[in-house]
Amino acid sequence: TGRRAEAAARLSEGAALLERAGDRRSALICIANLGVLALERGDPTAAVELSERAWRGQREIGSRRFEAVAASQRATVLSQLGRYAEAEAALRDAIGIHREQRNPDSELVAMANLADTLLRLQRFDACAALAEEVAGRATASGAPRYAALAAATLAELHLIRGDAAAAEQCLARARAAGSVEAGFVALLEARLHEMRGELAEAELAARSPLDGLRAFERARAHVILARLARQRGDRLTWRAERNAAAALAAPFGPDSLVAAEVRSIGELATTTRFP
Repeated sequence: TGRRAEAAARLSEGAALLERAGDRRSALICIANLGVLALERGDPTAAVELSERAWRGQREIGSRRFEAVAASQRATVLSQLGRYAEAEAALRDAIGIHREQRNPDSELVAMANLADTLLRLQRFDACAALAEEVAGRATASGAPRYAALAAATLAELHLIRGDAAAAEQCLARARAAGSVEAGFVALLEARLHEMRGELAEAELAARSPLDGLRAFERARAHVILARLARQRGDRLTWRAERNAAAALAAPFGPDSLVAAEVRSIGELATTTRFP
């Protein structure tokens, strides 16, 4: 979007100025943030290059704290590309450094991201245990954002397992903790409504945050909307939503979660008939 493009331009200019001034560490922080913006815009190729550059640069100059932050940002990119084993290794390295450096807030962020990665690896028990640990520690230390992230991960885990009641409880925990992204929670609520057969409510929840979502989450929203159109027997809307999801998912590659979700709705056309 326009705001992200403007932010990227400012970060690029800032990185160049800091590099010329001899402040390489700060320049690398700008580069890492450029990687985050590239991922949000749906350009994971650029995000990988920028996150790798920032991470390797921080390692070279011996900045342990910022190496760990860069490793966590790199792991986010790797996870969205479906490279979960690499993401897990990067996050475990980051957690170790944060503990060594006694940065509990940054450690909680990395742990919350690791719980999500374990979810993608279908290591559900390990995911649940870690997410509950994050939630407990975050609540005790007065860090509601991390408690909310952990609760949202648990909600998605219960949705995958088909436990609507447990998912609803975790979504309530996420909302109560606050500071979690409303768009992400809305997508989980859409899936909960879909599971219960509440199609109108599911569509409203999935469609309402579309414009503000990052590319990855926007693709997932279109997948939900395509499934809902299929259940209504609306072939034209199903096709439009599927095509929108496929276009957003394509840059993330065939191993990504969004690519798998697009393939699953594509299979509906060949394995079932529309009413």
